[in-house]
Order: sequence, then structure tokens, then C-alpha cells
Amino acid sequence: MRKKGFTLIELLVVIAIIALLLSILMPALSKVKDQARVVICATRQRQNIFGATLAANDNNGNIPKGGFNFENLNFDDAISFRAEEYLNLCSYIVGEGGGVDTSKSLSVDELKDAADKVVNSDARLNFVCPSLESFQTEMNPSGLLFTENTSMPFIHQYGSAGWTARIGYVYLGGFETDRWDWMSIKNTATEGKKWKSPDKTTDSGNLVLIADRYRYCPTLMTTLLYTHGDGGWGNGDIGNATSVLEVQEKYSKFKVNVGRLDGSVESSRLNNLDAHHVTSQDNTLWGHTGPDYYFF
Repeated sequence: MRKKGFTLIELLVVIAIIALLLSILMPALSKVKDQARVVICATRQRQNIFGATLAANDNNGNIPKGGFNFENLNFDDAISFRAEEYLNLCSYIVGEGGGVDTSKSLSVDELKDAADKVVNSDARLNFVCPSLESFQTEMNPSGLLFTENTSMPFIHQYGSAGWTARIGYVYLGGFETDRWDWMSIKNTATEGKKWKSPDKTTDSGNLVLIADRYRYCPTLMTTLLYTHGDGGWGNGDIGNATSVLEVQEKYSKFKVNVGRLDGSVESSRLNNLDAHHVTSQDNTLWGHTGPDYYFF
């Protein structure tokens, strides 16, 4: 009597059905993961806004400054902090980093003591979009405070600007936008929309304090750096796009989280946001030589 069992054809049919089901489910699972990253990202942004507000309450209502010092002036760099400012802010957000006197520059040993529990633990993730957790820096390890740490945020020595923390968001607090030469710009999407940096807790709650790290710098790159694309972050080819508006339209389905001073965080499509310069494009103090767009 022949034993009952599956024939080769039956096995192949089952395998084909499983493969078909996987091909249907995988894109859906990937989309769910992308959506989950957007939600986690928004939560982190809210925590950062709350921490910045707490820090401001202990500093006469002054919002912690983004950027870093250069020749005794604050350089408005939206993806960096002075290391001391960053670590002091972390003490309000995640309870690590210690109360650092931001008016002083710490020594290397003092920085390491204050930064160890932030940079070398899960506490560091608060200032990193979930999509950028795997992003690795290509910087020279000799310039890093912790040479084994090559993912954001990392603390590195930035020439005469001193020790600087590079983060995985766009932080817009404390910029000296009132000193920018706004009269020289046309206030168009091409030139970058005029905006105001939140300086005080009494400023309008609608001012943007933090946003996802989307960047387009046409003089330096032919790609759009995004964080919430299909499968996470990436550098998107701009193709035949000749303006920032065309770049936004090409990647219009990508979501951008934007957090405001009042604690609200909204997820918007890239093409529904304005392009802004957040470094020195319109600031004669720095003489920036080309457009450098962020979106919020």
C-alpha cells in the first residue's frame, strides 16, 4: 500500500502560494514600519520641545541656542549644538548629561564625564530621528570625543569652533535671525522664505523649534537628503529638477515632522512646506555663497 504524502507538484504549488502571499504582505509591512518611525519621531520631537521649555524656565525664559560659537559669535547651524548647550539640554530631556554651565567651555575630560551616559546609551536617541539611527558618520575618528561612537548624535571638534554635537534633527532655537539681512531677499521659495527663530518661551507658540532633517543644497549635492522615505532615510536623486519647488514635488509623498514651540508636532507632505535657509544664505555676517534649504 502506497504511503500518503505530498507530491512534488503539490509542494511546488504550496511554495508558490507562500511566495505570492509574502510578495503581497512585505510592501504592506514595510509601509507599517515607515509609519511607525514617523510616529516615534514625532514623540521624540515633543520630548525635545518640552525639555527645551524646561531649560528655558531655568534661564530667564531663553530657549537653548542651536548652532555653535565661532569668533565669539553664534553660528546658526541647524544640525549642530555647542557641546555644552547640547549636554545641558539633555539633562532636562532624558535626565542625563548633568547641569552644564553653558557660559563656559568644558575641558575634554569634563566633556567626556558629562557626555558618557548620553552618547554611549539609548539616551542619545532622543535627538535622532528613528530613520537615522543607523546613519554612520564619515568624519575622522581622531576628531570625535568618543572614537567608538560614529552614529548621531556625536560630539566632535570643529576647528576653532570647539566641541560641537551633531544631531539627527533640524533644531531652530535661539538663532539670531533678527541680525540677518532680510531686506536683501525676495521672500520667495527660490530665495528662501523669511522666518523667525524662537528665542523666548513668550514668543508665539506657532514658531518652529524642531523639524525632520530634510536638506537640499544645490551647490554641494545633486540629491535631497530625506528621513521618511520608502524604507527610511536616503539621498534622493533630483533628476531633471531645476528648482527647489520641483524637488519638493518630486518627493511630495514623503512626510516631514515639524514641531512648534507650543509642543505641537504636525506631519506634513514635503510639497506642503516652505523651503528656508537656516545657515548664512541671507546673513551678511557669514557671507554664505549658495542656497542651502531645509523644510518646515
